[in-house]
Amino acid sequence: MSLATFYRPWLALALGISVIGGTAAYSQSKPKPKKPPSESQVRTLDVQAEKAKTEYVNGLLTVAKGYEEAGLTAKTKETLESVLAVAPEYEPARLKLKAIEDAVFEENTFEVEVDAGSAWTTSGLVVYKDKPLRIVADGTLRVILNETVDAKGLPEGDPTNSLVGNIPLGGLMGVVNNPRVNPRDQKLEPFLVGNELELRPRGDGILFFKINLPPNTQSKGKIRLEISGNATKLTGSGSN
Repeated sequence: MSLATFYRPWLALALGISVIGGTAAYSQSKPKPKKPPSESQVRTLDVQAEKAKTEYVNGLLTVAKGYEEAGLTAKTKETLESVLAVAPEYEPARLKLKAIEDAVFEENTFEVEVDAGSAWTTSGLVVYKDKPLRIVADGTLRVILNETVDAKGLPEGDPTNSLVGNIPLGGLMGVVNNPRVNPRDQKLEPFLVGNELELRPRGDGILFFKINLPPNTQSKGKIRLEISGNATKLTGSGSN
């Protein structure tokens, strides 16, 4: 009998014991299910959580006040927004944030005129993504169409020089153009301004206006615009 034949049964037995022992050890290492916390423990944790939240909010409010006293409006807003992210029900922070946002509409105001027959007219203002501004329009136009149309109506075309669909004929419209982006990579999306609009631009750029009229339209009149809010005057622009 060879040594391999002699030791084979003992080797198999040893391996079997090892596997069984390992399985037993693994089963013994499983954590026992935890008991659910008592109502008293939950109440204690809730009190601790509320205390931590209050301390955090009070700390942010102190920082916000410091920023405000230092004249750092943007940082004041950011800090108040952080407060509301944690405590959306905290009304004083909400009212203060609204007051700061409304102040920019009173402190930052510009005037622009748009001629009825003009091409896209620059406002001379740079606007910023998601930063609100208000546009109020005043004035009337006299429009005489000189177009031949069929049953399909007036044709739509390139928004840079033709009638724009989804905007009323003769309606005041605007567009934000980013001069840093290649025109071929930038899709212009005109929007209706109408008599009044609160706008949050989808991107940074220069604000333009135009009356939505087809080519060869005879038109007279001007629309006067008051623009307020988060905008910056272009260097060398004639906007007030």
